[in-house]
Amino acid sequence: MFGFDELKEKIEIQQDTIVCPVIGCENRFKKRSKREDKKEYFDSYLCEKHKIKITPTTFIYENLRDNLLWYDETKTKDFLDQIIRAKRGAEQLHHDNSEDAVSWNVFRFLEKTKLLSGFLEGLHNSLVKNLEVIYWSYSQSQKKVWNELEKARGQFGEISQRSSEPDIIVKSDKALFFIEAKLTAQNKIDFNKNHTSGDKAERVGRYSHGDRFLKQPVGNIIDAGYYQLMRFWLIGSWIADKENLNFYLLNLVRKNEEKDIESEFGKHIKQNEKNKFMRVNWEDIYKYILNTSLMDEEKDKMLGYFRNKTIGYNRYGKLQRAFLIT
Repeated sequence: MFGFDELKEKIEIQQDTIVCPVIGCENRFKKRSKREDKKEYFDSYLCEKHKIKITPTTFIYENLRDNLLWYDETKTKDFLDQIIRAKRGAEQLHHDNSEDAVSWNVFRFLEKTKLLSGFLEGLHNSLVKNLEVIYWSYSQSQKKVWNELEKARGQFGEISQRSSEPDIIVKSDKALFFIEAKLTAQNKIDFNKNHTSGDKAERVGRYSHGDRFLKQPVGNIIDAGYYQLMRFWLIGSWIADKENLNFYLLNLVRKNEEKDIESEFGKHIKQNEKNKFMRVNWEDIYKYILNTSLMDEEKDKMLGYFRNKTIGYNRYGKLQRAFLIT
């Protein structure tokens, strides 16, 4: 895995060529048209020495194990293979700036070390016991897509190819947590830009079945840019209501990103003592791990990952750290 210390400060792009970003590597690749087959396009940028496919802004690991922590442990690899079979868009796990890869690396660590309960307890000052962690809809206990999520998808008329898939679900004896992780992407999306008025009308009809959990009409929330968060809020609230659980939708973002998301999205939804929307940042997880009494190589590996993680190169070609670690 290549981090900040192993990568060049600036990506080298010279007219029709691009240079491998790993320090000390001068392998050059001729730019080709994006109209080519996607696989052929990326394969033309493969650095054989470092096994990464290079783009002007980031890179993609040829081997999945190179982007993931804990992958080579036998039980973990088998478990991840099962998740990938159920997950949509699993190829994103190969990307250096993938929020999916970071989510796996961080939450698998918290689960393995039994630190996840303590972190969640610190967010709402209540005990979190007997938890199950569900990655991208895959239930470890049921060994398939989590039943309760499937039922909720059906309740809102979602089809499998476009169904809601929270990054992480944590179910405990008293609470349900949906975690929507963001790394470089923003929460707000312009639904109307890429959909027709008919598409919007269909979504309004579908998700209005859950309007008892909303303050604003579905159409207004879509226009405000919170179509994705709204879906997670409705589906999670519906499951928690049926299971008699408290529900928390956690929006995991970087420290300096979307500081007003709680108030901005919060004004569209009905919150109370049982249902809450919360902004959480990655750097808080880092601090939580740092301050635990755990003393082993895995903790050092996890902290080093946070400190050295990158999210590719900006528009000026400068390498960017993923997290603001002080």
